[in-house]
Amino acid sequence: MPVLSWGHTDHWHQWGEVLAVVAGDVVARLEDGSERHVTEDSALWLPAHCVHAVRMSEDAVLLPVISGDDGFDGTMPPHPIGIAMTGMLRRAVTRQLRAQALRLP
Repeated sequence: MPVLSWGHTDHWHQWGEVLAVVAGDVVARLEDGSERHVTEDSALWLPAHCVHAVRMSEDAVLLPVISGDDGFDGTMPPHPIGIAMTGMLRRAVTRQLRAQALRLP
């Protein structure tokens, strides 16, 4: 695995998020001290208020999909869980990535 050279310190979000990786390597450290490796073939569900830190390889492209108040928080477990990157999830991530790119200056 490449050196995980940058990332985010401990933080949390008001809403749940699916942490998806478009490229590179990502390791999420959870509040209980456990670590989850997230790859292009997987994603990570982080419920609202779940404290986590993220380290990434230099080539990483990370896309957090925030659920928002009208999102899927009520249908997902109240604890972090790995998710397989299915075709449908990959299409949803790709749509969000394109939408974000269109908003760039």
